[in-house]
Formats: sequence, C-alpha cells, structure tokens
Amino acid sequence: MSRGLNTKERVRAHSEFSKKYGLSDSTFPYIEDKTSVADGENIAEWWVQQKDRPDAIFCANDDVASGLTTVLRRAGFSIPGDLAVMGFDNSILAHLLDLTTIHYPIDQQAENSFLF
Repeated sequence: MSRGLNTKERVRAHSEFSKKYGLSDSTFPYIEDKTSVADGENIAEWWVQQKDRPDAIFCANDDVASGLTTVLRRAGFSIPGDLAVMGFDNSILAHLLDLTTIHYPIDQQAENSFLF
C-alpha cells in the first residue's frame, strides 16, 4: 500500500463509510500510485476487461479521471451510467471535460497548514 498520508486516509474513510452503511468491502483492488492521463487510460482498459466491474472509481486527480473517462466514452460507455468517475483537484481538465471532481484549493490548504 502507498505510504502517502492522503492515500491512507482515503482508504480509511472508504472502509469506515462501508462499515457504517453496511456495504460489503469490495474485492476490487485499490489501484495506487497512478497520477497521469495515461494511467487513467490504462485503468479504463483494465475496467473493460473485468467480468465483475466496479460501478464507481474515485481517482487520485483529474488527470487520471480524464484519461479514464475519455477512453470509456470513446468505447461507447456512459459516464456516469456505466461507471461513476470522480476526480480530485477541480482542475481545468475537469471543467473542459465536465468531470465530477472534488474542489481542493491547494493555496488554501497551504495557508491552513501554517496557521497556529
């Protein structure tokens, strides 16, 4: 598993959410250390090959989400009909491709980290 604090906290939050709402903890893998558009394209290819597909993927950032979404749309899949995809960062790619994303203002996070 990744050593990154953000990744660990996201996995923990997912587990707690699943437990709280009585959802089964999925057998789908946590795909880690993927941060590029090409990584998202590779995840799309993986998803297409699965017999039992996840119905949602939360990406580490909007680059991954854009690669994933673009490949699947070109292949005729519906986003979010066939797969819900969420990015992270609210980047220009999210705006241009109409992606669902989490707004994470890095400048505000930096400011918050230095408040005493």
